[in-house]
Amino acid sequence: MARHSVTGLLPVDFFTRGYRISGHLNTRAKTVGDTLNDKLNSYLQLIDVYIARVNNPGEIIASYAYAQLLKDNLLFAIVSAEESFSKAGRSVSYFGKQRHKAWLALSTFEVEGDFLMTGRSADFEAYLAKGVDAYIPIQDGVARVSAFPEITFGGEALLVNRTRIDLFCLSQVS
Repeated sequence: MARHSVTGLLPVDFFTRGYRISGHLNTRAKTVGDTLNDKLNSYLQLIDVYIARVNNPGEIIASYAYAQLLKDNLLFAIVSAEESFSKAGRSVSYFGKQRHKAWLALSTFEVEGDFLMTGRSADFEAYLAKGVDAYIPIQDGVARVSAFPEITFGGEALLVNRTRIDLFCLSQVS
């Protein structure tokens, strides 16, 4: 995905329990991660929206010039890696970032990918309990529809809604 087009709009795929919503989001000087984690706005304004059911992603069931999307009901969004991190929430550590393989269960999806955590030792419990961002970035992610495991969606990064995670599993990679 390209950063911003001439119009300043960025294409993003959003997923709810039953739908894939593809549209353009004006992120201005923010990343998609910043926009999703912005607590002052509960809706996203989308332009040129296409809607498909997750169990039949090749069939567009509706298209609209404009839509408002409630952030709380999103399960995840697929974005480029550079759009996944919040500029405001970036942290620096002498020890760098630890990469973990992650597997997440959501209501209708299973998500796999790499989870990066800053620091010498991963304090996973503290991250989940005290983390400030509502959306957790999973790098090189793949989302599988639970009821139809042959249907997958992937991208450089998936921004997963923290409140919609049923199970979050990690294993050490490097």
